[in-house]
Amino acid sequence: MVRTASNGLSSLSRIHDTADTALSVKSLQNQISELEADRSRVTQTLEARKDTAHQAELAARKREEELSRELASKVSIVLPFQVASTDKGSQTSETESLKTRLRKYSDYDEIKRELDIMKVGVVFMTPIVSKSLAVR
Repeated sequence: MVRTASNGLSSLSRIHDTADTALSVKSLQNQISELEADRSRVTQTLEARKDTAHQAELAARKREEELSRELASKVSIVLPFQVASTDKGSQTSETESLKTRLRKYSDYDEIKRELDIMKVGVVFMTPIVSKSLAVR
């Protein structure tokens, strides 16, 4: 009779262990599902940011080309007048005028630098995102 009670107790213990294991497996499966959903969301966000950075870069390049064409056309208009002019004062004022106009377009370099920083941020953001997923 002692053996029967002992066998029944060990059977209950095995059933309890199996139930604990099943709960643990279910918990881990839920955690995996949550992590996969997070990874998918982060991937979508990353792709959206890459696309935004690419669009900004294209816009900056287009603006650069427009400004280069505008500057070239203005230089080609001003150069004949500079060559024809023999007055030093007028040449100096024209040069200063051109320098002033060129300074107005100097923000292009700042925009280009910011875009480069954004590209670097997007590229290096991937390891940060992976680490944040690993922490969960």
